[in-house]
Amino acid sequence: MTDQETAHADVDALLNRIADLRVVMHRNIEATGLPWVPEVDIPEVWRSLFDERHPKAARVVRHDGEPMVSAATLNTFLHDIEGLVGLHALGLDLDPPSQPAFEMPILEDWFPAIVPGKTEEVALIGTVARHPCLRDNRTIVTSNLVVLNVDTGLARTMSRWYRLGQRSNMAKFLNKPGVAVRPGIRQASDKQARQMLAEFRYRLAEATEYIVRTGLLETENR
Repeated sequence: MTDQETAHADVDALLNRIADLRVVMHRNIEATGLPWVPEVDIPEVWRSLFDERHPKAARVVRHDGEPMVSAATLNTFLHDIEGLVGLHALGLDLDPPSQPAFEMPILEDWFPAIVPGKTEEVALIGTVARHPCLRDNRTIVTSNLVVLNVDTGLARTMSRWYRLGQRSNMAKFLNKPGVAVRPGIRQASDKQARQMLAEFRYRLAEATEYIVRTGLLETENR
């Protein structure tokens, strides 16, 4: 097993442990009908992280003296950690891909765009071919962009690598018959794209730093 395969296996094991905690949470709610989880059902290493990230989380004491934590806050915590683990896993895949370029989906008439949401993110808009899930010549807005290397003609989104074809712009894109984008999406300048990519890479680094610092990848042996 390569180092990268081992790293991904560790991530998968961590995600499975998070899923197991969520199962415990739901099982307790179903058994009692109450939105609380006994602290004793949460492994100590997870409990300390929960307290660190949610120091003011609601608690009650059961009739037998057992402290209980809010299931809603615990679920928020688990979702939060899953997001950090997902970012960490994505960071493991940012080296140039080993697959030949001709095996990647290709994006033609592409340009970077700012996509509004909870926060603004940068993505690519273009016409895709050879995508494993989408028909050829479909106009798409990719998932969040992580790497854009015009020199090598490669881009990496949250989902996959793309080979870049001919570049275009939003004005040409909107002039095509039957093409439209949802309100709020706008073309990103190269400077904006670089800045937003740098910010996203910083978030990836922060996630990895947290995962490593807290030893979450090692909790299997605790």
